[in-house]
Amino acid sequence: MVNSGTNPYLHHMRLRVDELLAEHKMTAYQLWKESEERLSLSTCYRLARGDVDKISTATVEALCDVFGIKDPGPLFARDSRSGRKTI
Repeated sequence: MVNSGTNPYLHHMRLRVDELLAEHKMTAYQLWKESEERLSLSTCYRLARGDVDKISTATVEALCDVFGIKDPGPLFARDSRSGRKTI
C-alpha cells in the first residue's frame, strides 16, 4: 500500500509497478536502466517488490516516462474496499 498512514482515503491504494513490469516484460534492473538513472537501483527493486510506503512526484514522473503513461492513474489501483470513513 502506498502512504497508508492515517489517511482514510489512501489506506487501500497500492502501486502497480510489479504488474506493469510484468506487462512490459521488464526487470527491476531494466526499470533502472530505462529511467536513465533518475531512479536509484535500490528504489527500483523496492518498487518491484511493492515495498513502498511513500512515493515522490519525481518517482511518479520517471515511472510514467518508462512505462509510456501520460496520466499517473494506471500506476495505482484501489483495493475493493473504498477505505472511506464517515465524518
